Amino acid sequence: MLRPLDLAALLAVRVRASHAWTFASLAADVGVSASQLHTSLERAAAAGLYSRDDRHVNVTGLVEFLQHGVRWVFYAEVGERRRGVPTAHASPVLREVIAGGAENMMVWPSKEGTELGQSLIPLYPQAVQTVESCLPLYELLTLVDALRVGRRRDQEAAMHALRGRLVG
Repeated sequence: MLRPLDLAALLAVRVRASHAWTFASLAADVGVSASQLHTSLERAAAAGLYSRDDRHVNVTGLVEFLQHGVRWVFYAEVGERRRGVPTAHASPVLREVIAGGAENMMVWPSKEGTELGQSLIPLYPQAVQTVESCLPLYELLTLVDALRVGRRRDQEAAMHALRGRLVG
C-alpha cells in the first residue's frame, strides 16, 4: 500500500524529471534517507505510479490519484492555531489565486515558521524541510494539501496548478 512519503517521492522525481538525479540527491530534497526514498519508489512502482526501468513517474496515474484519491487516502488532520509554514490555500502558490487565503491561514507547525494559523499535519514529518531543501517540491506539497483540506474552489485551483506543474 502507498504511504504519504511515497507520494512525496513521486513528486520529487517529477520535480527533477529534466535533470539527472541519484537516490541520495532526491532523498536530500525530500528530507529522508536514500534507503527510505528507494523503498518509497518501490511501493510506487508496485502501484504502477513509477517505472524502475526509465525512472519516470506515471504522470497520468499520479494526476488521477491526486484528483480522485489523495483526499480520502491521506486525509487531513487539522489542529489548533500554531506558528508555522504556510500550506494549502495559504501557500505562496495559491494565496494570490484564492481570495481570503491569508486571512484563513493554514500552516505546517514549525518553530521556524513565520505565520500564525490553523495547524495541518504535513503529508509526512519532514515536509517542512522542503521550504529550504527544494522549493518546487514544497510548492507541490502545499498544492496537495489544498486537495486534502480545501473547499471545492481551493481544490479546483490546486488541481489546475498541479496539472500545469506535473504535466507540462
